[in-house]
Amino acid sequence: MKKQKNLPLDEEIVLSCAFRYAIGRKTYVVSSVCSELKKNYHRLPVRAKERISKEIQEHQNEFGLAGMDFDNDEWNKIKWLFDTARKTRIKANYHNTDKWEEVEAVKGEDGKYYSIPEMLEYHTVEEI
Repeated sequence: MKKQKNLPLDEEIVLSCAFRYAIGRKTYVVSSVCSELKKNYHRLPVRAKERISKEIQEHQNEFGLAGMDFDNDEWNKIKWLFDTARKTRIKANYHNTDKWEEVEAVKGEDGKYYSIPEMLEYHTVEEI
């Protein structure tokens, strides 16, 4: 896989501003910002991802939820995705087949495993 270039600083700043605007809002913009954060996962510096994960947790600690329930679910996925301590390797099964693939995944606080960076749930897994 070809290594992607880091996000230019101006784009990182704009994405950070969009994140800070959207956190805690009850609007469609939450989905758009979370989508952009996932899309740029490989291009965002580790320090930016760690900061975003931390700020989501701080917001939830202070206010309980980060927006509506479904918005909070989206923010949780971003928080888990950007938390490097949550990365793990698993074997994931292809639905209705005997095929298994070893992949890097994120383990959420809900105990489920998610793909990186899409945060799609793996249903049948084995921990490695």
